[in-house]
Amino acid sequence: MALVPQIVNGQAKIQECLQLINLQAILLTNRRRG
Repeated sequence: MALVPQIVNGQAKIQECLQLINLQAILLTNRRRG
């Protein structure tokens, strides 16, 4: 059962990374439009 928290933390970190990537992509597209 000790592995479960690590898996949850890993998924949370992946979610954070995906959100950062999405934000950067949005900023890049906005710069291109501007």
